[in-house]
Amino acid sequence: MEQIEIAEYQKILERNPFCKLLGLEVTSVSEGHVQGRIPFDSRFQNMYGDYHGGALYAAADTFCGLAAITYGSYVTTIDANMQYLRAGRDTEYITYDASVIKRGRTITVVQFSCCDDKGTLINTGTFSFYSKENACPAGIFEK
Repeated sequence: MEQIEIAEYQKILERNPFCKLLGLEVTSVSEGHVQGRIPFDSRFQNMYGDYHGGALYAAADTFCGLAAITYGSYVTTIDANMQYLRAGRDTEYITYDASVIKRGRTITVVQFSCCDDKGTLINTGTFSFYSKENACPAGIFEK
């Protein structure tokens, strides 16, 4: 996909106050696939100084949802499963790689992994979305 499309997906995040607060960034977009990252921010630390699991979950849901809408469908999360494999610590950001593994008539399933800035696997999981074909809300890809 062209660079402009990455910018369009980034605009979606910037129009969402929660995503903007988290500082989420889209780094790559293609059909059924999105990569992005969440930068370290001390406001999102847990009591041990690591990334809070809730912030990591929210980022996973967001990047998986973006992968699901690359087909032009409106989606909403209906189920999620996330394995916290190790703490996100001593890293400037966590990178996400989300790929659609099943695109059905009404259900889309997206698998993701995320790593620290050294490439160490932090979390994996799947998100399932209810999808309605050709029904992205008007203006979602406004210039």
